[in-house]
Amino acid sequence: MENLIKRLLIRIAVSIIAILLLPLSALAAEETMDITVNKDKFIDKDGGYTSYQNGSNAWLYVGYDPTYGLQESAMGFDLSSMPDNIQSIKLRLPVYYVNNSALFNLYGSNYDGWNEYDDYMPNGDHSILSETIPAYNGSSGTLWKEVDVTSFVNSQISADNMLHFY
Repeated sequence: MENLIKRLLIRIAVSIIAILLLPLSALAAEETMDITVNKDKFIDKDGGYTSYQNGSNAWLYVGYDPTYGLQESAMGFDLSSMPDNIQSIKLRLPVYYVNNSALFNLYGSNYDGWNEYDDYMPNGDHSILSETIPAYNGSSGTLWKEVDVTSFVNSQISADNMLHFY
């Protein structure tokens, strides 16, 4: 009888420890994912880079330059592999060069029908960020601009699993 009580107490103690440690280990394991762009393009309104409008260039240009004019970019992502109800997600953009300072506007778009091969840009349904980026010449490496897009991403996962930024 004494051995039975000892085994029962050990099982209860192990069960209590397991119950206490399980939530801590689940919280400690934060999952991170990289999502690859599904489609992208930039439009050079004045035609300085007309051969790169269809996603064939590794660079996306944004802003206004007196030599090249207004340049706009769009990116699309397929979210079908993402879990529902993301707790936090950031769009991480490399910035290589800013002449003087520049106003950076980021919009989310609900329009899925844009493609890489025309001059149409998706509309900016949701203003996500409007911020001035100081002058930067890239000599000290890449400057990363991180933007919290959690709310917009969750709305797109629940809608159609497609995510577009303009």
